[in-house]
Formats: sequence, structure tokens, C-alpha cells
Amino acid sequence: MPAPDAPHSARRTDIELLRVFAVIGVMLFHFDPGFTLAPNGYLGVDVFFTISGFVITQQMLGAHSRGSLTYAWFLARRVRRLLPSAVLVIAVTGVAMLVLADRAYLKDQAPAGVAALLYVSNFYFAAQAVDYFGGAVDGSPFLHFWSLAVEEQFYVVWPFVVIGVGALLRRRRPQFLPVLAVVAAVGLVVSLVGAGFAVQEDPARAFFMPWWRAYQLLLGALVAMWIARGGRVPRWRPAGIDVVALARLAVLAVLVVMYAVPSFYVVSPSPWSLAIAVPVALVLATPGDPARDPLSRWGGWRPLAWVATTSYVLYLWHWPVWVLLRVVTTVPGWVLVVAAFLASGVLAWATHRWVEVPLRDGARIRHWPNWRTIAVGVTASAVTAVALGGVARALPLPRWQELLKPPLTSVKQDGSPDASVCFVGLDVTDVTTCERGPAGASKTVMLVGDSHAIQWQGGFVAAAQKDGFRLITATKQSCPVWDLPVASTKLQRTYTECATWRQNLFALIAQTKPDVLVLASTTAWTNAVDANGQPYPDPSQAISAAVTKTLGEVMPDARTTVVLGDNPVLPGPPGSCLGRAAKPSDCDFTGDPHGRGLDVVRTAAAAAGATNVDTFPHLCPDPSACSLVDGRIVIYRDTDHVTNTYAGSQGPWFSEWLKPML
Repeated sequence: MPAPDAPHSARRTDIELLRVFAVIGVMLFHFDPGFTLAPNGYLGVDVFFTISGFVITQQMLGAHSRGSLTYAWFLARRVRRLLPSAVLVIAVTGVAMLVLADRAYLKDQAPAGVAALLYVSNFYFAAQAVDYFGGAVDGSPFLHFWSLAVEEQFYVVWPFVVIGVGALLRRRRPQFLPVLAVVAAVGLVVSLVGAGFAVQEDPARAFFMPWWRAYQLLLGALVAMWIARGGRVPRWRPAGIDVVALARLAVLAVLVVMYAVPSFYVVSPSPWSLAIAVPVALVLATPGDPARDPLSRWGGWRPLAWVATTSYVLYLWHWPVWVLLRVVTTVPGWVLVVAAFLASGVLAWATHRWVEVPLRDGARIRHWPNWRTIAVGVTASAVTAVALGGVARALPLPRWQELLKPPLTSVKQDGSPDASVCFVGLDVTDVTTCERGPAGASKTVMLVGDSHAIQWQGGFVAAAQKDGFRLITATKQSCPVWDLPVASTKLQRTYTECATWRQNLFALIAQTKPDVLVLASTTAWTNAVDANGQPYPDPSQAISAAVTKTLGEVMPDARTTVVLGDNPVLPGPPGSCLGRAAKPSDCDFTGDPHGRGLDVVRTAAAAAGATNVDTFPHLCPDPSACSLVDGRIVIYRDTDHVTNTYAGSQGPWFSEWLKPML
């Protein structure tokens, strides 16, 4: 993330220490060796936003006081500071995708790279309904540019506000800072209140929106204005204890607790994220004596000072390094984490030394006219965007890859379109449903479960249209339909929302009384926990009891109850394998039709009197050579979900076993 342009000696080292905590928090959150190292480390971005609002506003206020603040001056400084390193990282990442991954992957991710170069990544990923917390496997190496886009969009608007207020009050200069502060405060309140509502309505989209992030930047801007007006926090020393110094130290403790303790999960953006922004603002507002203040001394320690100085390029490099390592290697998680830290550090050091500093601080470049700096920077970004997009579009794929449906470039996005309605998120406990099929249908099929139920929605819809029944679907993210506690790796705690939703679902089933009730859930039971939240050494008995209990509760409310067996799990992302393969059969894999609790569920369901319908042999008739492709249709969109295209093509199979039940 951006750092101030002043020489290192002029920097406030306490702020530099906050930068260290911010970038390390984000890196630990992103580097996931099978579990999240810093469950709330993503809040490091909130720290960056508050610091950036402070630093940028300080720079503009200083230029305004000297009479040199112009939009061109401000934009030229941003171009020198940001574009060279960003363009380099995006260009190198594009080449690395082509060399280390495959052409289809480059074609898939090139639009995200172009969006990053144009600083509209946040809008791009919001439009793609990207889950920021969804992990790196087969993901976009440009995802982290969303936060840089938010900052740059703020930088487009905020200088106009500062310059505009200054122009309106040109003859009343003493009123400049108070009026600007009022404008910033109003913007902060509007943004904060709006974020609170937006995150309730559409949290995934609200996460990326600049207007719901503005309050974090404006809080830092208000602190800069307060200091510019001579504001100082009194240094209370009761009994010789420096209260302000203790409060500043407490801020670091707050950051550590917020990052590391799962139960301190904070929704951001929202009013709750002030728990991060306000402590950061306290440090910004209370500069300490560099010789005596602990934060300033620690921030000046050379290793930490280096991390702070390179924080922007570290942030740029760490995510594509991690994503590409995950795509091309299968080494153990901790080895991958160490490798990612080392690679990110080396690349950041090289970029800082040979790109960032020369092009930001070089004497010749610094004396360029503002218009030339802006023109060169924008041209470099545009040329790179055209080259990246053009190369990706021009690269031919093998003929068999071009014929695949869905295209390899969109395999992982090919989920059920109904998921936006009847597949609810982690924090939702209310049941929402989708209804499909002809109007006035006399028979009802109800499909319930987790993502392994909604993945088959296309096949059920095709059967409903053919056979004339009403289909009702209700599903929830990572929530098995079987009545036992599970832990959420994302929430880092027992998934209590799942238990509540499940009881609401059972009530809906009792009310609906479907002719056929279909239950489908993952059988990857590694997250099953006991009443104390502890994982089972062998969860088989608990799973069997949960299946029996659930079926005993719902079977009286349905004429026929079906347990839809789980599908095979792949060894790696299907798109990556098919993108590098010479032919589809090169990606055949071995499946285990008896592992992962499959036999436990089958046995318990049969004993309870439910009907077992097994997807495993349908998807994989020969477990020694399970295929990723059926004819020209790609079967899997990720390691354990089928594509909606494939599900829709299986309407005849669903009709074959559903129709007799109706």
C-alpha cells in the first residue's frame, strides 16, 4: 500500500510500525497452509486505509499552505509513487501465468489484470461476485489490487474536495480547515452509516465498494486536519505514568488480538471496524518522542524499518507469489508459507531498489513537468493493459480445449445461477428458497443441503421441466444437513449459524410436506466437532448417529426421502490440469467410492429406510480412472463441485429415478 513520499529520515517511525503490522497481518491471512494463520489479518487493509487518509491529507495540506497544491501536482506524485511497481508486478505476473500455469489460466485472469492496471479491480471483482475469503487455489493473482483501487478512487475525489474548499475560501483562509473538517466529517458519517446497511444487504459487494470504505480514509484525514490546526493530546502522567504512551502500546495489543483471536471477527466495512480504525487514529494523533517512545523506537529498528519501507511492494508481490505457488506446486503448507515469504521479500527488495526508488526519487524524473509524468505513467499502464489483454486473446488453445463446455476460462464460475437466491452465506440463519417447475404442478420435490446440493440444481430443474413437478431448493454454505455440530474454518469456531438454519429448515420441511425430499451434503467430515467444539478422532459413529437422527426427524414429513450420495473429490483444480494437458484423459484421477464417510452415510440411510441414490458410480464408473470431461462437457468446476453445465446435462438421469417416486 502507498507510503509517504518523504525521505525515510523524515518519516514518523511509529506510523511505520503500524505499516509493518498491517502488511504482515494481510500476508499471514493470505498465506494459508491448510488453516488461517491470522484469522482476522485482512483487517490490515483497514489499518492501511486509515494511515493513507492521514498521510495523503497531510501532504495536500502542506502543499496548500505553501500555495502549490494543484491536481496535476498531486496526480504526478501518485503516478511516480504507484504505477512503476504496479505495472511491473502485473506484467511479470502475466508472463509467469503463461510460463508456470497455462494459456487458459492467462486468458481467464487477463481481464482482472487489465482491471488492476486501470484501478477498477474492486468493481471488477464485485461484478464477478468474487468471494474475497474464498482462498487462493485457482483464484486470481490480481485479487489484492481491489484495495489499491479503492485508495486511488479516493485520491481521484478527495483532492478535488480539498482544492475546491480552498478555492471557495480563498479570501477567508482561517476558515479553510474547519470547513474542510466539516465536509470530511459529514462524508465519514454518511459512509459509515451506509456501510452498516450495505453489509447487511450484500456483504460480498459492500466489501469492495469505495463509498463504504471512505470513512476509514476520512478518519485519517480528520486526524491530519486536527494536527494541522495545532491539535495536541495532553500528556497525562499520574504517578509518573505516561497514559498516552500506554494507550499507544495498547493499540499494538489490540491489533495482535484482533488479528489472531478468531472470536474477535470484525465485519468490514461496518461500524464495527472502527475497533481497528480508531486505535490507529489514536497513534496518528499522538506523535511520540522518537528517542523515548517505544513505538517510534521499534519502528526505527532496521529489520522492521525495511518491512515498512517496502510495504507497498511487499503487498504487491505477496499475493501473486502465493497464488502461483499454489497452482504449480504440491509441497506441504508450511514449506509453501516459508517459500512465499522468502520469494515475496526478495522480489520486494529488488523492485524497491531498482524500480521504486529510482522512478520515484530520481532527480531527473522528479523535475519532469507534471503533465509529462502523468502522460508517461498513464501510457505505460495503458500499453501494458493492451498487451496483456491482446496476448491473452490472441493465444490459441488446442482444438479440444476450445470445444469444451463451459470454456476453460470460465469453468470455476459455472455454478448454479440460483445460488444467489437459495444458497445463503455463513452468517445467515433464515431459510430462503428457489421454486422452479411449471405453474400449478401437483407434485413437489424438495432439494436441501449445502453446496453439494445446490451444485445439482441444473439437473433437478431440467427434470422438473420435463416431468412437470415443482422443485423447491434450500441450501446453506458449508452447512451439512445432518444434525451434528461442525466447525467453520472461515469463522474459526463452531458453526452455530448452521445449527440454527438447520432447525429452521426442518420446520420448513414439516410445513411443505414434499412428495420427494432429497438431502445432499458433503461427506468431508474433517470439520465435525463434539459438544465442546473438539474434533472427533474417528467421527464415523457421530456421523452415523447424526444421519439417523436427521432422517428420523424429516422422513415423517415426506412421502419419499432420498439421500443423494456425494461425488468424488479431485486431487487438484480441474481447470489447471485441463489447461496443461495434451488430451482430457491426461487428467483422469483415482476415486475412492468407500472413503470420506460415504459408506457410513449409505449404511445409516438404508437402515433408517431412506432411498440411496449414489452419484459416485454415475460420475465415475471406473474408480481407477475418473474423468474430468464427459464428451465435451467439463464435469467439475473445482475440486469437489460439478459445473452447472454438467448438472443441466444430467436431467434425463435425474428424471430416470425421480419419476417413479412421483
